[in-house]
Amino acid sequence: MKRSKRTANSFRRYIRRYLKAICRKRRNQKKHRSVRCQRAQVLFRMSFILIIASILFTNEKSQKITSEKSKSVQTSEHYLLENNPLEKNKYQPLNYLVVDYFTKLSSGDLDGICKLYESFSEESFEKIKTGQNLAEWYQGIDIYTKKAKEPHAYVAFVSYHMKLRGADLLLPGLETMYVREEKDGAFHLVDKPYEPEVEQEIRALAKERAVRELLCQVENQYAYASRDKEALQSALAWQQGSDE
Repeated sequence: MKRSKRTANSFRRYIRRYLKAICRKRRNQKKHRSVRCQRAQVLFRMSFILIIASILFTNEKSQKITSEKSKSVQTSEHYLLENNPLEKNKYQPLNYLVVDYFTKLSSGDLDGICKLYESFSEESFEKIKTGQNLAEWYQGIDIYTKKAKEPHAYVAFVSYHMKLRGADLLLPGLETMYVREEKDGAFHLVDKPYEPEVEQEIRALAKERAVRELLCQVENQYAYASRDKEALQSALAWQQGSDE
């Protein structure tokens, strides 16, 4: 009987130890899980902070690069404006050349016009011959120049007012010319069509603010002057009559 009691007590102690061991194991497992969870949270927070820091650094770097590019463009534009401004009536020999061109154009001196060019194509000759009767005379000629990339060459934006034949009307106009200076100091016009590089350069210069303002000014003057529809119709009728 005593042996059976001892056996029962031993079994109960074993069961208690077993249950305590299981409880300790579970507590340890929970503790480990809690530690792992805390570590995971810490790692997640650190990763999140690193990601945010990386984004901020990238944005700052991108803004810095954009700012540097913007400053570079502004510096380049400032350089062009400072070193190649749009100048009005600066080069007297060039001014004489352009005024001589319009004088000969209104008087119909085609042979004289040909001599103002380096070379003159038959196609250009026919175009000038066709349009020479358009204006009776030109006045208020102003030559705005920019230096071309080619040494001793200039892009000229020429504004003027022309008196239409057959009508008492002055119309403003703007013409683009490419001029080269020879070794002897003489200036000559370059015939159209221009070389692709020259065409590209002229288009680029025409986008600059000073040239755009000049073009806008001439367009406004033309819009104001062309309100006299009766005079325009009279000039058109005269042109059609002269062609016949």
